Amino acid sequence: MKCFNHRDADAVGVCQSCHRGLCVDCYAEVGNLLACRNRCEEDVARWDFIAQKSVTAYSANYKIYLWTSVFLVVVALPFVVVGSFAMLNEPSSGIVALFIGFVFLLFSLVLFRTARKMR
Repeated sequence: MKCFNHRDADAVGVCQSCHRGLCVDCYAEVGNLLACRNRCEEDVARWDFIAQKSVTAYSANYKIYLWTSVFLVVVALPFVVVGSFAMLNEPSSGIVALFIGFVFLLFSLVLFRTARKMR
């Protein structure tokens, strides 16, 4: 691939904004990305900022999913315990409580698996 501006020079990279091939004289490093010097640097700087924030947000989502799954387990346990004891006296109400508890546990498991995938 040749440089977009200098047809006789080999390109060393591609601009992340306009996707043109750039030689050593034409590119500017913006964060971890390449941009056309004095042309696309602002656009690429915005892309780099968004990429860096995405990494931070992704990490924060992992923690949110993990702690939500723990919270759901804590909420589910009383339903399971009360439902188990209620099954001895009144089976219909015990079944409802057990069902609610197991639904919470199921959602907790789904969120925990999602958190592990995000990690």
